Amino acid sequence: MRILLFNPTSNPMITTYVDMMRENLPSAGNTEVVVVSSLAAYRKTLATFSPDIVHLHGAWKYSIGAAAFLALRHKTRYVYTPHGQLEPWVIRTHYWKEKLPQLLIYQRWVVTHAYATVCNGAMECSALKKLGWTPRIEVVYNPLVTSSITPIEACQQLSAIYQKVLDSDTFAMMSAATRQALVTLIKAGTTRDSRWVDSEAQSACHQLNGSAWRQLMMYAWQEHIYEYVKSGAGVLRLNPPMLTPASYPCYVPAKRNPRHHRQEVLPPTPPANNKSMTIYIKSLVRQAEKGHITLRQIVDFSCSVRQALLEEDKLAEYLRDNQLYKPLGGLLQATGTLTALDQGLMPIKPCQNRLSKKIIRTIKHHLAV
Repeated sequence: MRILLFNPTSNPMITTYVDMMRENLPSAGNTEVVVVSSLAAYRKTLATFSPDIVHLHGAWKYSIGAAAFLALRHKTRYVYTPHGQLEPWVIRTHYWKEKLPQLLIYQRWVVTHAYATVCNGAMECSALKKLGWTPRIEVVYNPLVTSSITPIEACQQLSAIYQKVLDSDTFAMMSAATRQALVTLIKAGTTRDSRWVDSEAQSACHQLNGSAWRQLMMYAWQEHIYEYVKSGAGVLRLNPPMLTPASYPCYVPAKRNPRHHRQEVLPPTPPANNKSMTIYIKSLVRQAEKGHITLRQIVDFSCSVRQALLEEDKLAEYLRDNQLYKPLGGLLQATGTLTALDQGLMPIKPCQNRLSKKIIRTIKHHLAV
């Protein structure tokens, strides 16, 4: 894990704290740490060092806002520690002349867009919660001001927060090769036959490294398709690292139930006749149009299409009567993109339309916080 620490302040307490992190983070986890204090050095290091996490320290500096913006533009997640500088009495000092303009321009934005905000104590945490700018608040006590925690313990907690950030919405961080490997594993898991997967796709799966496997498995667990992906790895005779995604904490969207980790979703019974298949498709289209469809539902649909033994002419008639021809074409197009569902398994051809684009967009941002 590569961590870039940015401290543009002249506060000696913050500087000592950042130095403590630089000394102890490498031993707290397998971590490489770089510290910079100027925006020019930060911009250069961001490009050359390619950090996994940026950690910003301090508040009320325009360079903090610029650093946060540059991190997001570089598609790097950042963690923010204000070091008590967002407590009420600090905000009230010179409020109209200094604090309010800075709040409006960048300070609130920095907190809102941080993947996690780290407080150094319970009082600071309470004050930040009252502001209501972010729900992702962590507490790591400062070993420089309390003996209840050692520097190495503090850095271990910070390292765990970094990993929690990296284990959240992993689809957004996947490379194109990892995303394609995910589609391949889903196809292998739904067909349960390696002959459906071409040799080039299988070879790409064999080249996944440990970090890519962790991203892939975390995403599969959070989207309730872990068993499909695990089955696909077995079908392709892959040897993924031993992972227990159920035990790895992560951040989830506020609209989602925290119990989303529990794999309680069971595959639906394949539609037994043309009428039930039409009702099934109509339900999926309705959910897709509302933006509520999930990857698990798409994967289950792919399985149902493969397993169903239906009369295509009569099914086409049912679909036409229910005005599902165009919507089903979009659903099939999205299913083909996400699960490699082959063409020719339904009476109509996949087509890229408004619905197919909406499904892809919904799945892509489903876990975004």
